[in-house]
Amino acid sequence: MLSSDLVQKTNDVLERKLEQITVLQDQIVILDNEKTDYDYAINNLDTVLVTEAKKVNDTFQEVEQAYQGRLDSGCRSDLFWQVIRFEDDGAGTDEYTVQCERLSGAGYSGYAGSASVFSTCKTMTIIGPGGGGQLESFPINTAAEIGFGITTQGVSTILGSTGLTTTINGSKFGFDIRHKYALQVYNEPYARDIGDTFKSSFIGTIAQSGSIITVMEPLGAGLSESFGLGNIVVPDDPAIFSATAKIIGIATASVDLSVVPNLTGINTNSQLVNILTVDQTSNKDIKLNDDTFTSFKVIGDPDEFANEGRTKFILPNRPLTDRFGDVMSPAQNPGGLTQSGFDTDPFVPQEVGILSTSTVGTGVSIKLDVTGDPEVPQSWDPNEVGFIVEFDDSGNPLAGPVEEPKVGGGKMYYPVGFASQPMRAGNISAAVEGDQRTVTEDEFNLLYEPLPACSTGVANTLTEKLGISSTAETAFLAESGDNNILIDATNALRAQRNDEYSIRIWGMRQALTKLNEEVDVQIRLKDVLGVSTALNIIDNK
Repeated sequence: MLSSDLVQKTNDVLERKLEQITVLQDQIVILDNEKTDYDYAINNLDTVLVTEAKKVNDTFQEVEQAYQGRLDSGCRSDLFWQVIRFEDDGAGTDEYTVQCERLSGAGYSGYAGSASVFSTCKTMTIIGPGGGGQLESFPINTAAEIGFGITTQGVSTILGSTGLTTTINGSKFGFDIRHKYALQVYNEPYARDIGDTFKSSFIGTIAQSGSIITVMEPLGAGLSESFGLGNIVVPDDPAIFSATAKIIGIATASVDLSVVPNLTGINTNSQLVNILTVDQTSNKDIKLNDDTFTSFKVIGDPDEFANEGRTKFILPNRPLTDRFGDVMSPAQNPGGLTQSGFDTDPFVPQEVGILSTSTVGTGVSIKLDVTGDPEVPQSWDPNEVGFIVEFDDSGNPLAGPVEEPKVGGGKMYYPVGFASQPMRAGNISAAVEGDQRTVTEDEFNLLYEPLPACSTGVANTLTEKLGISSTAETAFLAESGDNNILIDATNALRAQRNDEYSIRIWGMRQALTKLNEEVDVQIRLKDVLGVSTALNIIDNK
């Protein structure tokens, strides 16, 4: 009957699609394992680069400590007079209330104006240290934080530590602002690892036409825990197995390990080892001959990773979004409907972050950064660069055009300080943080007193640390140096990993997602065909 034929066809389609899912899941694991060599190489290169950048930044830290040591020695001061109140008496004798403040890389409260304290002002006014005693005003915490001869490219050209320079901005006077070296890493959805499938590797033997692999490493070496039923075994010689080999049995036996290299503590010829039974037979006789060894890798099977059963590795469904790309609220989407993960963009959002010891090896590319931007990862859509995408209800731009997120290694502030110190009234003693004075403009030149010259030891320490830091920077940035070569190498390896493995794995995950949706349809069809009402109509009963 027609209904019976349809039920059989539905079962056949369902079985075929489930088989396809299993094959794809196995292929994903195998590809992910093949990618491991690239992962290791990139990890090693990245680790060296992160270490070298840290070395340069560490020299900055040592310079900062040397500047602080100069302050602590008493030949420089980190205190200054800030104007917190201005009184115009109408008789030409204006009075200024000043407060002794300490240098702070975090900025200051804004004080300016007349007859009151203005904590909301966007500028601050100080009496400049030095003999001149000049009023100077600076914007508060602006993005353009430029200090003692620092260029916009972050190259230090320290002009000296006495007085202020014309390049001061952002209330960071008294500091030399240094931009830390960092390595930006760009990551995209398709490049994110599905999981570390690698379990272990070992020297092994297997007889031709046999299915038993002898693990040539003693029990207790840490391998035993890595073996599990269903794990995939991949030999470094791909001709050994004609198809994917999976572990179907685990046992132990005694063997002679005395000929295996790099094994220590082998005192007898008889050692207990693991014996792995696989579901494939070997095309070759693999023995230990004349220092010739075959390595095997054990990698996890799909059942050990995300999701369950046939849904492992699928791309998850996503919330529905409106025409502006915003996730719909419960009111907009009362049923909580989702959209298929099948059409998830493999390239968006792109995350821009900073490479660290915990993120080495990740991402699609890296590049050197000396912008000093905050070390805060951010995501964005590179396709929107240059476009305005946010508008108010009237159609006016709210922000834009879209730019790449500003992510960097952050800044350091050398406390250069001043060659003069704030003085209390009568110039009898030095002022301390929090002291206040009320003065007229004619008295500005009395607010500071010169400090004694620095000792040879203090001066030499600072000079030495600056020299070491400069040398480290020069070596790190050298066009023909190792670091530029390593950056080129790790990006070239990333590019190949992206093209040959990561994007292919993503495509397989898309196929898995689609197949699972089709399986769901077949299951629903099978259920419907099991209802007699439908069957009777189909068979014209």
